[in-house]
Amino acid sequence: MIKKIVLSILLIVFICSNPTPVSATINIDKDTVNTLIDDKNFEDAYRILIDSLNESDSDQKLKTLRMILEVDNLLGDTDQLLLHGLELVDSSIQKNSSYDEMIGYYYLGNVYYKLYEDTKALEYFEKMLDVANRYNYELGKGFYHTFSGLISYSYEEYDIALDSFVIAQSHLEKAPLDEDWIFGDFLEDNDIMLSITKSLVNDPSEIQIETIDAIGSSYMDANWNLKLNALWESSFVLNKLGAYEKSVALLEEAYEHLQSTNFGDLYTNLQDYLKYDLAYAYYNTGEYQKSSELVLEDAYDYDIKEEVNRSELINDKLRTLENRSLEAESQRQMRIIGIISAFSLLLILLILIIIKEYFKVKSLTKEVYEKSIKDGLTGLYNRMALVDRYEKEISSKTALAIVDIDDFKDINDSYGHLIGDEVIRKIAEVIEHTMIGIGYAGRYGGEEFLIVIQNTEKTNPWDIAEALRLNVEAIRWSFKSEPITVSIGLLCHSKSNFDEGFKTVDDLLYAAKESGKNMTLSTDYNL
Repeated sequence: MIKKIVLSILLIVFICSNPTPVSATINIDKDTVNTLIDDKNFEDAYRILIDSLNESDSDQKLKTLRMILEVDNLLGDTDQLLLHGLELVDSSIQKNSSYDEMIGYYYLGNVYYKLYEDTKALEYFEKMLDVANRYNYELGKGFYHTFSGLISYSYEEYDIALDSFVIAQSHLEKAPLDEDWIFGDFLEDNDIMLSITKSLVNDPSEIQIETIDAIGSSYMDANWNLKLNALWESSFVLNKLGAYEKSVALLEEAYEHLQSTNFGDLYTNLQDYLKYDLAYAYYNTGEYQKSSELVLEDAYDYDIKEEVNRSELINDKLRTLENRSLEAESQRQMRIIGIISAFSLLLILLILIIIKEYFKVKSLTKEVYEKSIKDGLTGLYNRMALVDRYEKEISSKTALAIVDIDDFKDINDSYGHLIGDEVIRKIAEVIEHTMIGIGYAGRYGGEEFLIVIQNTEKTNPWDIAEALRLNVEAIRWSFKSEPITVSIGLLCHSKSNFDEGFKTVDDLLYAAKESGKNMTLSTDYNL
């Protein structure tokens, strides 16, 4: 009898803890989304997907998230890619959907690949491969080898990259794709890189240019994603091979392709990156006026407030996601507590379960909060957290400075992105040590840092900035004998808000760069 009672109670606990969803499935009008994408109207297609996300039940939500992530990835929107990737992994684990969990890890790896954090990217790709191996998903195996090839390719290790692309192709050819992909051109994307790399490895130099130009030109009538990838990657290689005129022709086609696309208010920097590459290609062909017009066209058209607002919005979404999880967990625990009060035989066991769940939620809450305010590479504040704290604590006794690593692109190009990451981490350590007890610092993005010096009536901001600059210059590096330096723009007395202060230090930084680098320029001090 006791055994039957206990089994009955456990059944009630299970039912109460896993209620049946009452909302009906909301199906996305995928034909409409596809039509809008075919018409290059990404804005309206994306809005449909986002609007349907909040109305979907758990099964449809996973499919919707995957389509949203595909668009995020195409746009290069790393913030949204990270947010939706984490949500897909979390939702798929709760739903016990291993396939969607694998796709979530794929997109999280994409985030860090786009941010040149190859070590972090590989961590997520290895998680993806583990799921793929456990459930024999050919798609995940193909993804892993494609990105292994891309990372080797970025370091110009073409032989290794070619082997990876060949292995990826064998897996992708056997990978079935369901109907929930918007493009799903993974086999074709890999084939582009396979063809380019094969030419770089096997063809004589005089044939490489014609082969790669033909690869780029052959995708003129392909869908949006394939056309952009083929044109851009081929033009990049042609530029490296010295075929500047052919590179310009493909880049102009890619630029026209992007300009005809409706991104609306969606966040993307694709056109800025492509514009830079096109300006560089014009420069190489001697078309200096075209090059300068592209570079100067919107050089100062940068809305800092928009960036801050965007970061705050993403932070709010992270908090909403966290609160939603905590609320669901709290409701589940309340149901368990109600059962305990009715069935005292399980009192001790269920109390132990609640305690365990409570500390699990508390630990996860702390982890989510730390990740939401810290930069993953350096451990410093991320941009939105630093700006938020600055706006809350601003006073006339606060100094603001922007620190930029000199010639950082040359370091990446010469020694690779792993060395670039090492440089950023080491300089971040020096900045953090220098700021102990006098202020705080954050990574603004790329190779740029922001430092905030407090109580300037007791601390000379100029002395702090100069000490920081000299400390960085004194670092000894294992991969080169020459020092790596930084330039600094310093505002000794804060303005009324972040926008004004940042504009001032950014202008001073630009002047320091123009004046020869490795120096501090300030509103109150001169060299």
